[in-house]
Amino acid sequence: MFGLSADSIGRRFSAACKAAGVKATAHSARVGYASELTRLGASTTEVMVSGGWSTARMVAHYSAGVAESNATAKYL
Repeated sequence: MFGLSADSIGRRFSAACKAAGVKATAHSARVGYASELTRLGASTTEVMVSGGWSTARMVAHYSAGVAESNATAKYL
């Protein structure tokens, strides 16, 4: 991504969070990304491709609460 390694991105993200006084990691940003895309109605395949996940299982794991809320809202 943008010529940076995953480690470099992680370090920069962590430094920015620390400077902002936010306790977060690059991993928590990925989880939030999956959750937000799911909340907005993206398909599992769309989330997998855009987030770089190779299995639907990981997307389901990261966005389980949001998917459940969306389904409940949709059918009630």
